Amino acid sequence: MNAVLNKFFSVLLNILITIVVICLIFAVYNFIQLEVLKKDYVNYFGYTYFNTISGSMEDTINIDDYVIVKITKKVSEDDIVTFKDDNMIVTHRIVRVEDEKIVTKGDANNIEDDPISKKQIIGKVVHIARNIGKYVKVITEPIVFVPFFITILLFNFAFSGSEKERSVSDEKKISSSEEN
Repeated sequence: MNAVLNKFFSVLLNILITIVVICLIFAVYNFIQLEVLKKDYVNYFGYTYFNTISGSMEDTINIDDYVIVKITKKVSEDDIVTFKDDNMIVTHRIVRVEDEKIVTKGDANNIEDDPISKKQIIGKVVHIARNIGKYVKVITEPIVFVPFFITILLFNFAFSGSEKERSVSDEKKISSSEEN
């Protein structure tokens, strides 16, 4: 029973370590893209993501939803698009396209936005991840992340040490039985 429990915790620990390493890789990639290269958003194979911080698109997109955006300039009327307006990133629906100008409006807004050009468009929303922002806030809080990371390390030390001790004691038993 103890061996099965140790195996379970060992597998669980490996999964958690893999998840942490993947998150760390994404964090480093994000840092390089945003802070070192000074880009406005991160490009993951032609896609990016944004956290929604206003209710201008409610009930379609709510606060703390993440939008997955396909980076493209090929957009049409009724598409939900993300664009750069001054120093803000905005996600609204296209209400009409007039030659080189695109008019957008938030679903919950009463008035249309000022027209934008196609070059301001970042891309088209292809998926809405509901309430992910709430979980990201909790996970990235130091008061949550630090104890979680310390717990993983302690589990690692606890189970890797016990396996080594068992193998040493097993070797001693084998050698003593061979002597007898």
